[in-house]
Amino acid sequence: MDTELLNIIVQIFAGSWLVFFPNHLMFVIRKYQLFLFKYTPLGVLVFKTEKEAQNPIFNRRAVRAIGFFIYLGAIVTITKVIA
Repeated sequence: MDTELLNIIVQIFAGSWLVFFPNHLMFVIRKYQLFLFKYTPLGVLVFKTEKEAQNPIFNRRAVRAIGFFIYLGAIVTITKVIA
């Protein structure tokens, strides 16, 4: 019961963070893509130029959708605990 409660709290927190502050994750993705482009050979295969690597692969709507799916996961966890 304690691990399920912790899981629910983490899912609600992460979902809220992604729904209400999607720019934070987009910033992290942008920096990670630049790191991949500059320091790994795989990044050069995926992104052709540094400018292309600076554009995040997800937009705001996609990040918010991920947040709503995390909310859905929290709802599923709650129904498993109740049932």
